[in-house]
Amino acid sequence: MACSPEQPDDATPTAVSPTATSDPATPTPDQAETSSPVAPEHGGTYWAVYLAVGEGPDLEDAIAYLTEERGIEFFGPTDVNCDDGAREALEPDAGPLSVGMYFETEDDARAWAETLPGPPVAVVEVRTFCLD
Repeated sequence: MACSPEQPDDATPTAVSPTATSDPATPTPDQAETSSPVAPEHGGTYWAVYLAVGEGPDLEDAIAYLTEERGIEFFGPTDVNCDDGAREALEPDAGPLSVGMYFETEDDARAWAETLPGPPVAVVEVRTFCLD
């Protein structure tokens, strides 16, 4: 399901860049060998690794992990409905927001997910919206 043209007041779509903001912590060998996330484009098809879904501290913890531990530039959570396919793969009441990273292939997404300190919420193929 694509998101509506009007965004909810509490969910502003944000840009995600896979570029480092500072020198990240020394990567583990697994982290060093995996593909980097990509910056999704409106209407693109990607494999998303969701680190957190919902509201509150889980989202904040996931963003802190990405920026502080992995050195990934991340501007904030996005509306779950902006990733067509996410709602179906997540719990029916998941959301309203998510923290996810995007990859070109399923293998890249799953390999990157293996480097996380715990299992992701989901790894799912999505088509991105709300990015124009």
